[in-house]
Amino acid sequence: MKQDNIETIVLVFCIVVLIFLTIKISIDSTNYSCDKCIVSLSNSLELGTFNKFYEEPVTKLIESYKNGTCIYTWDPNQGYIKSGS
Repeated sequence: MKQDNIETIVLVFCIVVLIFLTIKISIDSTNYSCDKCIVSLSNSLELGTFNKFYEEPVTKLIESYKNGTCIYTWDPNQGYIKSGS
């Protein structure tokens, strides 16, 4: 009987700690925004010479993907190519 009480207390303690951590992460994550995040795509040749460089906001890439389009495509010879270019 005493063993059951200890297990119950430990289980309740673990649940309370997990709930607290979930709430803390939820509150802290509201401080971050993807609007300020930028993805940098660059291409270089095998000899190390610089070819092309693109920067796009993460939100723009995600929104275009949700709409069923990709802003960039990959070509084995040319690297990243902006769609429609």
